[in-house]
Amino acid sequence: PPIPLTTPPRHTTLLGGKGGFGTLLKGQSKQAGARTTLDFGACRDLSGRRLRHVNDEIKLRKWRELKEQRERAAKSGGKLDVDELGALQTPSGIRNWHLMVPGWSEGAAFSNKGKRKIERQLQKEVRGWQSKEDKVRKAKEE
Repeated sequence: PPIPLTTPPRHTTLLGGKGGFGTLLKGQSKQAGARTTLDFGACRDLSGRRLRHVNDEIKLRKWRELKEQRERAAKSGGKLDVDELGALQTPSGIRNWHLMVPGWSEGAAFSNKGKRKIERQLQKEVRGWQSKEDKVRKAKEE
């Protein structure tokens, strides 16, 4: 008996539609009330280094400078006149971000209310550090 030949279908259709996850994200970013990102650590500079690592180097350098100032003030025996609050403030206005903010994120600028809130948080943190240092100093004196 002859074997019947079957031919596969010539037109196959793929399921799915236009766009993908990127299109979904782009659409959400244009919605009213969408939050803009303030985390630029995953971006890279022109030499290919992650901005997070560059920022961490700057933070470490500033911390060392502050530590040296504290040690000099402690050796002189005077009251600590180190500007802790000034050391915590950043040019970008974003906490712990010492680099400049990318141009595409200008919408992420803080309102005056947001700036005041960050200022109060920084002041509270500095007061906490100073009280801990005072406790340690008193314990050493006793």
